[in-house]
Amino acid sequence: MTKIIYKGIYSNNWEYKAVVDFYLARAKRIIPALLILCLVLMICGYFFLTLSEYKELSKHVIASLGFFSNIQFLRESGYFDIASHKKFLLHTWSLSVEWQFYLILPVVLLGLNKIFKKEKIVSLFVVFGFVVSYILSVALTYKMPSASFYLIPTRTWEMLAGGLVFIFFERDNFSFKQKKLLEISGFFIILGSAVFIEQKDIWPGYLALVPVFGTAMLLAANGQGFLTNHEVAQWLGKASYSLYLWHWPLAVVLFYVGWFGQAIPTTFALLLTLLLGWISWKFIEIPSRDILSKINSKGVFLIISTTVILFLSISLLIFLNNGLAFRNHKAFEAYSESFNKNPLEAECFVSGLKKIPGCIYGDREKISLIVIGDSHAASVIRSVEKALGGNGVLDWTLTSCLTASGISNGKADYRCGAQVLEFLDKLKYEYKDVPLLIVNRSSAYIEGQTGPEKNSKSNDIFFINEKKNNELRREEIVNSMKNTACYFSHNRKVYMMRPIPEMEVNVPEEIERRIMRGSLKSRISIKIDDYYERHRRTLHAQDEIAKTCGVTLLDPVPYLCSEGRCWGDLEGVPLYYDDDHLSERGSALLIPLFQKIAAELPASR
Repeated sequence: MTKIIYKGIYSNNWEYKAVVDFYLARAKRIIPALLILCLVLMICGYFFLTLSEYKELSKHVIASLGFFSNIQFLRESGYFDIASHKKFLLHTWSLSVEWQFYLILPVVLLGLNKIFKKEKIVSLFVVFGFVVSYILSVALTYKMPSASFYLIPTRTWEMLAGGLVFIFFERDNFSFKQKKLLEISGFFIILGSAVFIEQKDIWPGYLALVPVFGTAMLLAANGQGFLTNHEVAQWLGKASYSLYLWHWPLAVVLFYVGWFGQAIPTTFALLLTLLLGWISWKFIEIPSRDILSKINSKGVFLIISTTVILFLSISLLIFLNNGLAFRNHKAFEAYSESFNKNPLEAECFVSGLKKIPGCIYGDREKISLIVIGDSHAASVIRSVEKALGGNGVLDWTLTSCLTASGISNGKADYRCGAQVLEFLDKLKYEYKDVPLLIVNRSSAYIEGQTGPEKNSKSNDIFFINEKKNNELRREEIVNSMKNTACYFSHNRKVYMMRPIPEMEVNVPEEIERRIMRGSLKSRISIKIDDYYERHRRTLHAQDEIAKTCGVTLLDPVPYLCSEGRCWGDLEGVPLYYDDDHLSERGSALLIPLFQKIAAELPASR
């Protein structure tokens, strides 16, 4: 792209009209194949996806065709986001960044040339942009990892690296041996990145320089080495865009059918990627480019913009109609339960480094109870408020924050351990004698995730001082839980809730899926024995806390479990808004439990 722009400016005397033609050339290359992919996904989705999944797909089609999917996926990267393996168009975040880069680069370079009128000075600005973007990427990866991953300011340096190869190496004449050495070295660097850079490493950050540098070496070799200068490699390069478009949707399909990671299905998916990529390249990319090349610029713009607007309109219609809810109204009711949660969640339940707002439910003038904990606490706090009959409830909840001082997951934006210490210090001087209710998904921090997230490689490992072997790590977390709860109980009444049962599936999605398939014959549940086994260590720790520190335990099991099972729905209506968080409907079942607190408040006596 840099080569095209430079030659346009310095050989063909480009003006801004030529920039428009540059944009149209990119559109002819990118949009037709992307449109077909979206069309295939929308047609298949109508028949095979649930209402919620189809609505989500339509939203992502809009973001992808609007080339802002990187921004959309950044907005969805919060704690309650759907898993990445359910997003058929997740990979288009990089296409959006690329398109945004295409929009900006020619205008900037043309503007710089108008001002300085010297190619060397413009090239220095490219170097400057590379350095600034890389420094920004490294800095923000520690503080805002999701933003650093998805946004163009922190990704520009990777694309400018290709521009630097053109600027500094296009005119150099490497010998064949030198090109061969460059190519082999570049391949080894890229392969080394794949082997030695691990899931736990921060990304993109400084480590991204390694594979980018290896790729730059391959570009400098200019396809003249024996590893790239043959028909297979050249074809893969020509069809790379179509291969890119189809590879991730097929990976998502493997997730859906439970085959992801299995050798034979994965091999078949790779072969199918090659086939679909070839079909897209041969029958969509090449013909559309040939046809559009015979039409003038205004005609190309009209055809492409009209087609994109049509797709966007259809997708918006699907989104606004909740995945075409008329397909099954009963399924829509189950899907709606996914949103039946605390309406103040966005305002009161924060993540990362955001300041805890300290929302007060009920009487703001008289705080009668403080609720501290993680998302499980946030999911029941409205029922606590109702149980207290309007008395003030102070919300001290934070994403993934076990009430254990010093807890960490090793990430720069995780502040729970320090926040718990801040709460401990604050309660020395404020809210004296106000009782405290601790609610946590404790076993997730001690044992790891269960349910849909169980096998996710991105799960955080929590620890107190440093990562150690599992048994020692668990022991330290449990000890910190005990010490923290006991410290809170020194000068106030403390209640602690037993673990909320965790289902093995996303309850609204599973019920919706069963309804649409006509297979809703039994309730969603887990064995109560499995509940006790899952939380064995947590329950034992809580027993010790109650015995040693006088903390009162509140057990949700009698309200959520019966007949040897813990239930995820009631007569086909979900009690959870995912797999482990109670919905407002589910948490309402615990109001009688929380009324035990109300009965002991001074104002209630």
